[in-house]
Order: sequence, then structure tokens, then C-alpha cells
Amino acid sequence: MSIVNHSSDFKKTEQAEKIRFRGKIQFLRELNQYIRTLKQNLTEYGLHYNDQTAILIYQIGTELKESAPFFGYEQFAEMAEQLIQMWSWAKEAGKEPPADFYRQTKTILNEMAEECEVQLRELENTRKEQGAYEGSAIQRGRILLMECHGFFSSSLIRRLESDGYEIDAVEDVESAKEMCRERKYDLIALDLFSRPGYGYPLLEYLRDNQLTKWLPLIVLTDAEYHNEKVRCLQMGADDFITKPFHYEEVEARIRQLILRSKHYEEMASIDPLTGLYNRRFFKRQLLIEMDRSKRSNTPVSVGFLDIDRFKQLNDTYGHAVGDQVLQGFAHLLQSSIKSTDVLARFGGEEFVILFPQKTKTEAAELLEEILQRMRAEPIVQVEGQDFFITFSAGVAQYDEKMTADGWLHLADESMYLAKQKGRNRIMICSRTEDTEEASSTLFTPVKRVLIADDDKFIRSILKSRLSALKLKLFEAKDGEETLHLLQTIPIDLCILDGIMPKLDGFMVLEKMKQNPQLATTRVLMLSGRNKEDDVVRGLLLGADDYMSKPFSLVELEIRVKRLLNLN
Repeated sequence: MSIVNHSSDFKKTEQAEKIRFRGKIQFLRELNQYIRTLKQNLTEYGLHYNDQTAILIYQIGTELKESAPFFGYEQFAEMAEQLIQMWSWAKEAGKEPPADFYRQTKTILNEMAEECEVQLRELENTRKEQGAYEGSAIQRGRILLMECHGFFSSSLIRRLESDGYEIDAVEDVESAKEMCRERKYDLIALDLFSRPGYGYPLLEYLRDNQLTKWLPLIVLTDAEYHNEKVRCLQMGADDFITKPFHYEEVEARIRQLILRSKHYEEMASIDPLTGLYNRRFFKRQLLIEMDRSKRSNTPVSVGFLDIDRFKQLNDTYGHAVGDQVLQGFAHLLQSSIKSTDVLARFGGEEFVILFPQKTKTEAAELLEEILQRMRAEPIVQVEGQDFFITFSAGVAQYDEKMTADGWLHLADESMYLAKQKGRNRIMICSRTEDTEEASSTLFTPVKRVLIADDDKFIRSILKSRLSALKLKLFEAKDGEETLHLLQTIPIDLCILDGIMPKLDGFMVLEKMKQNPQLATTRVLMLSGRNKEDDVVRGLLLGADDYMSKPFSLVELEIRVKRLLNLN
């Protein structure tokens, strides 16, 4: 009898997954090197129009296109293909480059760098969820080193990298500034061994910049340069390493600085009651996303939310219940947004959400879905009592003329306008920061209508007739599919056939009645039965209106408009 060792197979599979995971990390780290090399070559070509540089750019693009799919990164292969097409002229001697190739190439490289950041962040989240901290580059930290071929030899860089650090090395202040704008670092190291004073401009830049002023900074210098050490400390350096040095000391100091910085950052960035980010952290993220939006020409929006009548709830039921409501609200928001969105408690019952890659309309649509859930579900249950809340929100989209405070102020103003209009609604800011008069419009979501009928011909006729009303239409061919769609999509009106397979219309109505989430969904019932008992039964089960087949399409449209409050 043969015995299959499943445990051994599982371990082999697990080991293979770990190898693939490490391979992805290594690929992304090398991709960063590729991107930096490409940017340097692009700059060099822009200065000297060297044919060999053009060919090198083309070759790097070709290598990337071939290697990216091996790790499952088709998006990088597609970007590399764009690069190849842009530089294919380099293969033919004397051929001129296409118009605007320099700007387009820079755009591709910036997109590639941003996508690389996203993928690294996802790998970091995966590793955290699995609890598999194995000293990877993501876990240990990312370091920016400005060196001048002195202290940090390539062998020492490799040793730090083998211990799980990711090192970006630059040789001049302008390159260091550019890297700080493009990437997020855990520590910055300045090598001043061979050229004292070389890094002063970078020190000044780092301490004057809101995004980098709190980063730990370590300076590498010679023991004899005492005056340099004093000046660097006065300019904000956190630690020094002097010559001669031991690798273990270097690594220990770097590790402790990073760990301490992350600990303080977490303490300073997290709201203790809800576990969300706080105002300080959010404002810093605003600056980052503003810069990203400018560089990539992509939309970004902010939502400002305030719980309705929260003070009244606090005064009536006490702060203990109020705290649980805040925690429940925070949990609902966090579970409803994407991992790339940034949610923070701004203060009291005010919350803010940053929506990268979303227009103000898209952000408002998501907030409306959350608001619909809150209208139907209790936010928290305390000692058997359900507590329901709503919120008012303002949404503003960023444009390049805005400051961070001005952008946030526009969303805040729209939120207060939503309060004045009656609460429990979302307003979209439709003005820019330099316009004096407030101008916000009530966000009116597109109404969702579900046509539930087992007759394909009737569904088609109804869709055709109702399409002119600019509704979002869904279809279901039986009772089970109808119920599933009602439970997963916020439906405003269900046109429900009385006789369907699996569950008939009356059974669907019964199940809707048992589900508080569907309390706001209107129902127009259609049936071939014209008996008075059926009409009464449908209305008693919760139908808002009832029509018998055959019916007039004109009359049906009028009833749909009435049920949806359409003018």
C-alpha cells in the first residue's frame, strides 16, 4: 500500500510560494534600478543626442518586456512595449525620433515608478497579513544614500541589502531631492567622508520640506571633522557614524533609528479611539497625493463627513455609547473603501477620506452607497438597542490652483451646506478655491431599477422603454437571482413579476419584508393574475404599486417616475 505524503507536498508548495514571493520583491527592486538608469539615460540623450544612449534605452526596454511576465507583471511588459515603440527608431542609423518623444518617455517612466510603488506596497500588506516577516527589504526599511564615492562602497551596500534593506544611492543633491519627491524613505544617510559640507543643501531641503522633515537622518563623517558634526547636529541630523567603523554598528544604529521613527510616527498618526489615521497624518497624505496628481495628471478627490445629530446622541445616551457609535462608523467606512483610499478621523464626529484616482462624482457615488447602508442598518447595538445614524458629506476634487488647506476647506464648506439643506445627504463642490461665492450641488445618484421577470421579451421591452429615463437597469430571470441582486446592490425600485421560477414574486416580497436592508427599496408588482385577492396580498406584503398584465407602457412609465420621484 502506497502512502501519499501530503504534508511533504504542502511544504514544497509553501517553499515554492516563498521563493516566488522573494523573486517578485527582487524583480521590483531591480526594476527601480532599471527606471533610474532609464531616466539618467533619457537626461543624457536630451543633452547630447548620443546614438549609443538611444540604443541602450531601447535594449533596456526590450529586456524588461521579456522579464516582467515571468513574475506575473504584465502591466510592466505593456509599459515596456510602449517604450520600445517610442525608441524603435534607434535601431536604424540616421532615423529621426518621433515628435514629443522626450515628454512621452518621461511620462511612461513616471507611471512605471508609481506602479512599482503600488506593487511593493501590496507585497508589504500580504507579508503583514501572513505574519511572514523574514527580514525582507520591505520590512527592514528603505534608505536613501547620498554618497560621493567615499564611505559606502558597493560591497557594504550589498551587505545592507542582504540584511533586508533597500538602498537607493545618488551622487548629488538634485538627484536626492528628486528621489525624495518620487519615493517614500524610512531613513536618509549622508556620506560626508571625502567632501565635508557637501550635503548641507540637502540637509536644509529635508528639514524645510513638510514631507521629509521628520525622517531620521544619519551622517557619515570623519572623526577629525568636529565642526562639521556640530553644524550637522544644528541642522537636524539625528546620529553620526565616524571612521573607523564596524558594519554591525552601522546596521544596529540604522535599525534602531528606523524602528524608533516608525513607533513615534504610529503614535503620532493614529487616533486611539477608532484606530484610524488622525488629522496630522491625513494632511501629510494630502500633500503627497497633490504632488502625485500634478505629476501623473490624474484626478484625486476628498470627502468631508460629519455624523448627523451626534451631540444629541451623546447627551441622551452618554459618551460610552457615543464612542461605540464612532467606532462602528469608522469600521463601516474602512470596510467600504479601497485599500489605496486614506481614511482619517479629523476630530470629534468629523471624518475625512482621500480618494486617489477618483473624480468628485465617483467619490460621491461611493459615499452615497455607504449612506444608503447606514439608513438601513444599525451602526452599533448596545445592550440590545439598535442605534441608527446618518451623515452629511461634502466632496471636492483637486486642481493645481488649490492649496492643501484650501482644497479641504472647499469640501468642509460643502459638508456644512449639506447640513443646512437638511442633513443626511452629499453635496459636491462645484467651484474653485479662488471663487468667492459658495457653489455646491446636491449629489443625486442615478436611480437603480431591477426588472425581475422570467419572460425575456418583457424584460427587453421594459429596458427599451425605461432607458430614456437615464436609469441604471438590472435584470433577473427568477426569484433567487432577484433576491441575490436586491441583497448585493442598492436597488431603488424593483419591477417584480408575480409568477417566476424558484421563488415567485410573493415569496420574494416576504423575504424582502424580513430584511431591514431592503426597507427603502420600492416595489412595483406585475402579474398576469387580475384577482383582487392577489392585489391585496401583494400590497400587504409590501408592494408599493400593482399592475396587471397586459399593461400600458405609458402608464408603467408614469408609475415608475412617481415611485422614483422623477420630474
